[in-house]
Amino acid sequence: MNRLAEKVVFLTGGGGVLGHASAELFAREGARVAVVDARKDKAEETAQSIIASG
Repeated sequence: MNRLAEKVVFLTGGGGVLGHASAELFAREGARVAVVDARKDKAEETAQSIIASG
């Protein structure tokens, strides 16, 4: 489904468990997702997970 197509989500705390799950859900719904977190490595893990999912 693409309910969020053409939308942008700026997600703070995207490296945590809830943030990671939210980021993946937003991406699955068609949104472009920007992930930020105080822990850069965790934010990058979330971003890479989304990219790998397609």
